[in-house]
Amino acid sequence: MALDITPGHPLVMKYLEYQPASTDSDVRARWKKMVHDPVYKAVHRYLPVLKKHNMMDQVFRVPGSRRARRSVGSTGHPQAVAP
Repeated sequence: MALDITPGHPLVMKYLEYQPASTDSDVRARWKKMVHDPVYKAVHRYLPVLKKHNMMDQVFRVPGSRRARRSVGSTGHPQAVAP
């Protein structure tokens, strides 16, 4: 999302390139597995597909939230929905 909101921002790119300063190979491996790889996939695989198909709104969509979609009125703003 940061790349879409602030294209080319240097801090976003630095985050993508970050490597832990630790010499502990376990720390570096965990960073790669838990942070770098998912972020890399999101930026290079998922973001282009979402943008190509105009589906960026699906990133934060709650599955099965038809009620939430119905609660948006004709103005495009959320409206109160009776339980």
